[in-house]
Amino acid sequence: MWRNRATVEMPNRSLRFIVLLLRQAGDIVDKDTLIDTLWPDQDVSDWSLSRLVSDTRQLLGDTVQDQRYIQTIRNKGFRWNPQLPTEPAEAPVPPSVSIAAKARSGWSRAGVAAVLVLATIGTVLALRPRFA
Repeated sequence: MWRNRATVEMPNRSLRFIVLLLRQAGDIVDKDTLIDTLWPDQDVSDWSLSRLVSDTRQLLGDTVQDQRYIQTIRNKGFRWNPQLPTEPAEAPVPPSVSIAAKARSGWSRAGVAAVLVLATIGTVLALRPRFA
């Protein structure tokens, strides 16, 4: 994944968390489902999920105050922001080319970052086997 022209390593569990949210297309994914899917056959607390959400938001450049990508639905779970597209761009473009081209056309940095994140996630989704 790229953010601000730099490569960002995405831990497997964070990637799987994003994939689960994207597959629900804006629907709420409850905490129990997330814990059972992301930590199969393990006994973990809500704190582990909270830590994962926080770390993943940080990787995406998101915050609990903004919730641009991952939204917390109090006492229910989480969802991918339904206002954002869930379909990836046609093909990811190297960030140096993409950001320069988009900047010339008047796109904001946040818009470019969102496109890059979604394109990267889409590419990974297309290349990885389906998660249970």
